[in-house]
Amino acid sequence: MADEQENEDLGISEDEAKQLLSPPADEENGDQEPEKSETDDRDWRAEAEKWKKLSRQNEKTAAERAAALKKYEDAKKSESQRLQEERDSHRTRAEKAEAALKRREIAEQLAPAHATVKQIAQVAKRISGEDDDALEADAKELFELLAPAPDSEPKPGAKTSTRPQPRLKGGTAEPDEEPEETDPRKLAALTPRRR
Repeated sequence: MADEQENEDLGISEDEAKQLLSPPADEENGDQEPEKSETDDRDWRAEAEKWKKLSRQNEKTAAERAAALKKYEDAKKSESQRLQEERDSHRTRAEKAEAALKRREIAEQLAPAHATVKQIAQVAKRISGEDDDALEADAKELFELLAPAPDSEPKPGAKTSTRPQPRLKGGTAEPDEEPEETDPRKLAALTPRRR
């Protein structure tokens, strides 16, 4: 009874209510997907290409209209307004260039001796700060990350060279030490013998 009362309040019949509450026809058949054919794939691809082409045309048209609007707005401006805008654009470019130069100078000043030019350029590109002290602190941190100081002592487990180091001596200079003996008889006399 209550259902009939609610249906009457909504202005629909009982059959219409059952139809609305029943699952859709697609769900009754299970999860069967319609078969795809090659023509469907081609249709979608053709449709996608058509939309890409239209998108390119619209972008081109929008760029042309933006240029025309800019030209129209520039024509309406007075000479002083154009000069002010040009001055402002030059001012912003100069400020950017000065900031980049300042970052580069700080990076070069604080670069460790073992840092490469590429590492210095990377640090100069990435440092940021409001004043010189903040820029210097940031540069020091970045150099520690990008160009850490090389260890003077070999790491444990690292391979060391077993190749003997040559003792090179100049031929014309006076030797600081007595030359090594190379005569085989004298060398034999120096070796201890068993008795």
